[in-house]
Amino acid sequence: MLILHPYSLTRWEEQQETWDALRKIESANLGIIVKDVRCDGPQDYDKALKRVWGNHNLVICEQDIVPTLEMIQRLASCNEYVCAQAYRLPLAEYAYPIAHRDYDESGTPCYIGSSKGWADIIGLGLAHFDLMFQILNPDILDNLPPGDWQNLDIRLSKLISEKVTVNKWSRGLGPFHIHYPEVKHNHKG
Repeated sequence: MLILHPYSLTRWEEQQETWDALRKIESANLGIIVKDVRCDGPQDYDKALKRVWGNHNLVICEQDIVPTLEMIQRLASCNEYVCAQAYRLPLAEYAYPIAHRDYDESGTPCYIGSSKGWADIIGLGLAHFDLMFQILNPDILDNLPPGDWQNLDIRLSKLISEKVTVNKWSRGLGPFHIHYPEVKHNHKG
């Protein structure tokens, strides 16, 4: 399994716990490889994801997320093609919501409540893409709309939802499976 760890030098003080956690996970000698990818330009995150797509059971761990080995193992062993760990966003005006969203009746994205197990849009803070999903969709990232790293999660979620029919998902819900408990998110806002 590969953990893609995109990071930048921005907000470096929020990242040390992530680096420590990833080194601990990698040193557990369970066949987990961590690929640290510095993302300075607006398209660097997209390019890094495209380079590793289709080669490994893939977990993304963004620069300010602090995963445990148990969280990584649960994501990697999940029966769903795509899933994500719940985490909070530093948005006080929304009472610090879970990072994942559903569309309401009017088609407007709204944050999901805690403990909800499915979402229409996932944050990529700690997300898993099963290798079989990647193999079945080898060129899905070729259709990724342009944008910068801050909205890769929305662009990728929409693309997956549009390109992958509901009958390819094991339960037809969501389409994205959400894991709990919440992972620590060190983003200060």
